[in-house]
Amino acid sequence: MTQHELDEHLLLTTKEAIARRFASNLPVSYHDERCPTDSHFIYEYRDGRKFLVLQDEFTMNYKAISQLE
Repeated sequence: MTQHELDEHLLLTTKEAIARRFASNLPVSYHDERCPTDSHFIYEYRDGRKFLVLQDEFTMNYKAISQLE
């Protein structure tokens, strides 16, 4: 498999996984430059709402810190 084929496969797989999460009314979580620590994540919902959340590394519970634009 070439790098281009692998990239296309991963992109398709990612899009399918996101669609399944949204279809189940679950958020997609990711980490980007808006996350001040490794314990912060962005939770994005199907309706477009985005929250910065802090996840406890031991319990895996999370707390919404703020709603993002």
